[in-house]
This record gives sequence, C-alpha cells and structure tokens, in this order.
Amino acid sequence: MVAIVKFFITATGSSLSYISNYAFEIGIVLIIITVISGYFVYKKKEIADNSFWIGIILFGFIAVASMSFGRTVHGLEGALNSRYTTISMLIPIGLYGMGLNLFLKYNENKVRFSYYVMLGIIIFFIPSSYENGLLKAQDLKDEHLREIVVLKTYKTQPIDSLRPMYPMPERIRETIEYAEKMKYNIFARTDFLTSA
Repeated sequence: MVAIVKFFITATGSSLSYISNYAFEIGIVLIIITVISGYFVYKKKEIADNSFWIGIILFGFIAVASMSFGRTVHGLEGALNSRYTTISMLIPIGLYGMGLNLFLKYNENKVRFSYYVMLGIIIFFIPSSYENGLLKAQDLKDEHLREIVVLKTYKTQPIDSLRPMYPMPERIRETIEYAEKMKYNIFARTDFLTSA
C-alpha cells in the first residue's frame, strides 16, 4: 500500500518534473493546495462557479489513482513515464484555473498564498521539465532506433538481444517472423534501417 501511495504522489507531480524526488515533493504540494482550495471553495459556496475546474482536478486525480493501482509494479520510474504526463497535467491546470478564479474574486491570504505557490511551481519547473523532456525524448528515440535495427536483423541476433522486447523469450522469433510476414509495424516500411 505504501508503494501505491508513493506512486500516486509521484505521478501527481510528474507533469512538472521528470526527477522522481522533485515529482514526489511537487505531488505533495499539489495535494495540499487541492485540499486548501477545495475547503475554501466549499466554505465560500463556490462549487458551481468552479465546477469545470473541480471536474478537471477530480478527473486527473481519479485517473492518476487508477494508474497507480495498475502500474505500481513498474516502480516509481513508471510514474514518471511521459505517456501519463498528459493525464497528470490536468491537476495543475485545474488548480491554476480554480486558483485564478478565486484569486480574482477574493482577497484572502489563503487564496493568494495557494495561487502564488501554484504559479511559482509552474514558473519554476516548466523550463527544467521541458529541457528534461527533450533529453528524454532523444534517449527514447535512440533506444527505438536500436530496437528497430535489432528487429530488422532478428534472424542473426542472439536471443539475449531480442529478450528485452518481448515477455515470452521462447516464442520471440516466431512472433517476429509472423510480424514480418504480415508486414506489421517496422516491417511495413523499408526506410527504417537507413534512418537508423
């Protein structure tokens, strides 16, 4: 259960940082801001005026929670996977929108503090997250190009080179042969090897 909670918190903050420690800390701050903002919205009877933002925030948290239950086995690095960033990004977007709406209506310290913290997190972490995302994208591209070469030359590759790409090593050559015969994926194109 502790692993699921850590995964959930890290995934919550992963849209603003690809570094697990930062993502975990950002996740904690986002959850605290959500609680403070939620309490304020409820207390001031602003639920109807912020229903859109509340919906986005809740959808983001529900999606991250379901992802946490299903993906915890992949470790904390799984929470930082770029494919989940679009879902976890809904939380800071919703918090920012709701915070801005409340900021424009109320001149209270809690509202200003939450809004400025949220704005500070966004301003501080977006440049580094963008840079890390570009570096990670290049690493992913290089990894995929290596995998393409291995798959295109699978007949001469040792089984250990093929094993990381398929969960059942005893059937890997058979599966790749079928994909080649059916012209699936990389076998449908001939320009992959020249670009690799």
